[in-house]
Amino acid sequence: MRIAVTCLIAAGTGLLAAQHLRALSPSIRSIRVKAISGCQTNSLTPIKIEVLEAAWKAGKVNLAVESQLDLASIDKAKRVIREEYARLGHAVTVEQEIMQIQPRGVEVSFRVLELCGFRKRQRR
Repeated sequence: MRIAVTCLIAAGTGLLAAQHLRALSPSIRSIRVKAISGCQTNSLTPIKIEVLEAAWKAGKVNLAVESQLDLASIDKAKRVIREEYARLGHAVTVEQEIMQIQPRGVEVSFRVLELCGFRKRQRR
């Protein structure tokens, strides 16, 4: 009986600690994606945020406004952005920036940079 009670107390303490850590994690207040073409052709067309959000959802990336900041989700979102541009025939690199905008909020910004000379052929 004493062991069962000790296990329940330990499990409850761990659960409270996990909830406390989640409460300390800032909330995402804004997500921005900016496409930057450094090539002379300026051929990089921005993908609408709605399309990227749908791709994130399909790829099970937990990134949305009012969600908790998770760096693993940021990395997954960058991968999905690269894949969406590759699907359109663009080789890109994606950089992220996380800025605090409120005491408990952050803005996540992605900069999509086209790699000049590496344009991929579109599939037909």
